[in-house]
Amino acid sequence: MIETEIAPTLANIRAAARALDGVARRTPVLTDLMLDEASGTNVYVKAEFLQRGGSYKFRGIYNKIRLLSPHERSRGIVTVSSGNAGIAAAYAARLCGASCLVVMPDTPLDEKARAIQALGATTLPGSPSSTDMFAKAQELVDQGRTFVHPFDQPEVIAGQATMALELVDQLNDFDVVVAPTAGGGMLAGISAAIRQQKPETRLVGVQPEGAAAIARSLESGTVTELETVDTLADGLAVRRCGELTFELINRFVDEVVLVSDDEILTAVALYWRTLHAAVEPAGAAALAAVLRYPHLRGRRTVVLASGANLDVNLLRHALNDGTATEWKEARARG
Repeated sequence: MIETEIAPTLANIRAAARALDGVARRTPVLTDLMLDEASGTNVYVKAEFLQRGGSYKFRGIYNKIRLLSPHERSRGIVTVSSGNAGIAAAYAARLCGASCLVVMPDTPLDEKARAIQALGATTLPGSPSSTDMFAKAQELVDQGRTFVHPFDQPEVIAGQATMALELVDQLNDFDVVVAPTAGGGMLAGISAAIRQQKPETRLVGVQPEGAAAIARSLESGTVTELETVDTLADGLAVRRCGELTFELINRFVDEVVLVSDDEILTAVALYWRTLHAAVEPAGAAALAAVLRYPHLRGRRTVVLASGANLDVNLLRHALNDGTATEWKEARARG
C-alpha cells in the first residue's frame, strides 16, 4: 500500500495537471518502424523534449512556483541546475512574476546558460560541484531568496508525475517504462503515479556509469553521495539524489540500470536518424538502456526522452560515430 505522506497522491497529481493545463504542453508519444527495428522491440517515445524550455523539468518547477505564497514569490527564487532545471525555473518564474537566480557549474553548457538568461533570469556560475552549488544556493536563501529544489520537493515531484497521467491516457497498454534519472524527481513522480494506476508495469531507471548516485544508493540502502561524476550527459551529472526521491524510487522502481557514455551517443544518433529529433544525452539515456539490455525488449516499452537542450556540435559528433572519450578530450582542449 502506498504511504501518502511520502508519495504524491493521484489527487495531488491531478491538481498539478489541472494547473498545468494550457501552460505546459501535452507532449506526444512517438513511434517509428526504423526505431523498432533498431531496438528489437516496440518502442513508444514520450517526447518530453518538446516540453516548454526543452525538458520535462518545466512541469514540476512550475507546479512548485505557482504554489508559493505572494510573499515567497516577491522574495525571488533560487535554484541549482546544470541547465534544464534552470531553464524551467526561469520560464516558470517569468510566468509567475518572480525574479530568478540559477546557480550553475563553473563551466555550464553555453546553450543552456544563454537560454536561462534569455528568459530574464540571472546565472551564477563558479561552483565546481553540485554540493558547492547547493551550498551557494543556501547562502542566497539565507539572504532572503525562496529555494526551489530542482527535484526533491513534493510539489516538484507531483508536477513531474503529470506526464504519467498523460501517458496512461495516450497509451494505456504498455508493459515497461524506462526513464533517465539523476536526482530522481521524474522517476519518483512517474513511478508513484503509475503504481497507483497500472501496478503491474515494470519501472526502470537509467543512469550513466559515471554518475550512478541512485544505483549506488539502492545498493547501500541509503542516500550515498559520489565523490566525483564523469559523464557527457550533463543533465544526469549529479553526485547525490534526493532524500524524498530516494524513498519513492526505493519503494516503487523495479531496477536502475547503467549505460556508458558511448551507448548514450549511439542513442542520440539513433533519435536523429529515426525521429529526426535532437535529443540531448540525458534524454537519450532511456533508449540507450533498451539498446543495451535484452530484458527490456520484446514488450511494449515506453522510453522517456526527457530533454532537447543539445550542443549541435555534440550531435554532429554522435552522427559521425565519435566516441565519448574523443568528445571529452576535445572539450578539455577548448
